[in-house]
Amino acid sequence: MPPGEGSNVRRSEFVGPSGTALFRAGTDPLFDMDEIVTALTAYVGGSQDTTPPATSLRELARRTRAAKSAYQACHYTAVAKRLPGLLRGLDEAVTGVEGDKVARVHALRAEAYHVTVSLLLKCEERGLSYLAADRSMRAAEASERPESVGSSARAFTRALMRERHFKAATELATANAERVEEAMGRPTPESLSVYGSLLLSGAVSAAKSEKRTLVLGLLEEAGQASARLGSAGTSITSGPPSALRTCCCTG
Repeated sequence: MPPGEGSNVRRSEFVGPSGTALFRAGTDPLFDMDEIVTALTAYVGGSQDTTPPATSLRELARRTRAAKSAYQACHYTAVAKRLPGLLRGLDEAVTGVEGDKVARVHALRAEAYHVTVSLLLKCEERGLSYLAADRSMRAAEASERPESVGSSARAFTRALMRERHFKAATELATANAERVEEAMGRPTPESLSVYGSLLLSGAVSAAKSEKRTLVLGLLEEAGQASARLGSAGTSITSGPPSALRTCCCTG
């Protein structure tokens, strides 16, 4: 075996297939995690400064969408470089807006921290993923938008499952699925998608605890949500159990 190959193999085994993409062939990381940590631990939301944010809300929304799209495209290095500035900009923007814009900023913060959770889980940064998940949930609650709360709860559910806290993950997913359902009124594709994804997340975590009856019940409800969503929602429940697990745990 060539020199260094053994250490690379061990690194691959430890990090896993998804995480290996985040590292070079040697030992140097593709990005500096310290920048993300600094952004995560910068608590500026309590400031009373009412100076308008340096970046417009429209630009922050564009950057949030770009970060989410880059993550979904597996461009993890690009996401890692964008997140610190984006998180700081969104946190600072909270104190520079008024009226309906406050809820909009919090919804964007929830989404950006959701992306952060996903990236940190890929990097096996489990402690930091909990911090990001908590901040995503708090921002979603502040937005008063059920879809944002449900999406953030799904991210938190994944963090809990990664630590094998399956009971807590199931309860979090199912409780927030009920919350989204109660608030739906006239269902939208977004609300139904969030609702169905939470049910599937709950089903996966319940399966890990061997709660067969609960799993079947949650899958049946998810199937009903898929039917309501129509042809655009067929992917919610299609495919084998392994596909369901992938759907719930990777985005």
